[in-house]
Amino acid sequence: MALYLVRHGRPILDPAVPASTWVLDPGHEHLVTDLAARAPWPDDAVWFTSPEPKAARTAFLLTGREVPVVEDLREHDVTIKAVVSRSLAWLSRGRA
Repeated sequence: MALYLVRHGRPILDPAVPASTWVLDPGHEHLVTDLAARAPWPDDAVWFTSPEPKAARTAFLLTGREVPVVEDLREHDVTIKAVVSRSLAWLSRGRA
């Protein structure tokens, strides 16, 4: 058995919204379909995707079908709010 991890294709970068909501750049989808054409994985591979639109679209382009979403496959939350929250939690550890 082999495990293949595929990162999403090139998204449209929009600093006004969280990266988790970015979509795949239609102008670069051909790079994903090119990968699908020379894919090393077997035809009966089992696929999963994160809930992020760019990842789900990448999986669809690679497989030609909808792929089951697994919520826990999302990337770490790197928003400023999350970073500050983690930093404050770290600073408060051991202080009381």
